[in-house]
Amino acid sequence: MQINIEVSGIHEAIAELSKISRIAKETEPIHREIGNMIQNSIEESFEKEASPFGKAWTPSKKASGKTLTDTGTLSSSFTVDADDDEVRVGTNLVYAPIHQFGGKAGRKRSVTLPARPFLPVKGGELESGLKEEIMAYLAKKLQSA
Repeated sequence: MQINIEVSGIHEAIAELSKISRIAKETEPIHREIGNMIQNSIEESFEKEASPFGKAWTPSKKASGKTLTDTGTLSSSFTVDADDDEVRVGTNLVYAPIHQFGGKAGRKRSVTLPARPFLPVKGGELESGLKEEIMAYLAKKLQSA
C-alpha cells in the first residue's frame, strides 16, 4: 500500500529552490537537509504525542507508556531519501497510514483507531513553523551561494 501526499502552497520555497539549483551544481545536500527537517518534525510529534499542528493525540487506552511508541518501531522507521531532483521522507510500515489518518483496523476491522497525525502536512500544506524553517534555510543557502 502506498499513499502519496502532494504538498502545495509552498511556491516561494520552490522558486527559491529553483534559484539554488541554477547556482549550485548539486542539490542533493540541500534536499537531504530539508528531508532531515521534516524527519525531525515527525520525531517531535512522537515525543510530544501531538500532531505537528499542535493537536494532542487521543491517549492510548494502555495504562502506561506513550501513545504510538510501544516498541518505537513506527517512530524510528522514517527515512530520508534525497537526490538532485527531490527528497522523500517516509516509512515502509504498512500500518503507518491507519495511525496517521485513523479508521477501522484489526480482525474484521472491528477496532476504530483515532487519527494521530505525525506528518507535518495537512490539506497539502506544510506546517507553518516547518515551512518557515525551510524558507530560512533556503534563504541562508542563497545568501551563501
